[in-house]
Amino acid sequence: MKTYNYKTLQGLLRQCGGRYFTFYDFHAGRFYHRSKGWVKYTLSDEGRREAARLFAGVVWNRVNDGRVDQCMYYRGRLCGILERLWIYKDGRPTYCAGQDYVGEIRYIRRLMA
Repeated sequence: MKTYNYKTLQGLLRQCGGRYFTFYDFHAGRFYHRSKGWVKYTLSDEGRREAARLFAGVVWNRVNDGRVDQCMYYRGRLCGILERLWIYKDGRPTYCAGQDYVGEIRYIRRLMA
């Protein structure tokens, strides 16, 4: 499988085949390309930092470098709840909540700690 290199997060988001890029895809190193299907990718350090800052802004109210690093260097289990942290193609981050938003965000924070 070919690996695609991207310098910016916006460049990667333009090539997304779906409506959004998930935290799960961010750490799995793969995403759904609009014409090639599932592909591997690499992102520059600035792009990774930008994506981690957007994801951290969804999980925590006050974003600092430590929390961005928690998102950027997450080495825990990639469970399904992390597929609901999204960055839309236009660059807006969000979380698709289930029934208990507060409990789910608390669980995500515990996963990243």
